[in-house]
Amino acid sequence: MKSAKLLFLCGLVGTIAFSFSFYKLSTFIALETAHYFVFALVLLTMIVSTLFYFKRLRDELKGIPADDEFSLALSRNAARNSFPYSYGLWVVILIFAMFSGQNVIPIGVGIIGMALIYALFWLYHKEKGLNND
Repeated sequence: MKSAKLLFLCGLVGTIAFSFSFYKLSTFIALETAHYFVFALVLLTMIVSTLFYFKRLRDELKGIPADDEFSLALSRNAARNSFPYSYGLWVVILIFAMFSGQNVIPIGVGIIGMALIYALFWLYHKEKGLNND
């Protein structure tokens, strides 16, 4: 129960800090559509993490352990399978970043891409099941 509350508190502080900094940034400079797209992606990530928090809290209230063997093995397999693809994504992003001259957008795309690759492998292993190799 303590870890779920700490997770929720960290997410709440992060949401407030991000929203406040985005508001202050919008008062200083005129934002482009790409900035709103990034804000929407971060907001979507925060909403999904809040949903995970409520699921974890509900499981803890029922007495179900949050980290059982299946969920740990699922996370390990998803991370193991997504690493080479994430590494390849970074190589491609760095090659294109050398020619574009921008640094901030490729880093954001890389981080979001890594998260999406991991999430896709996590969903794949959750639906297909784990093979013991």
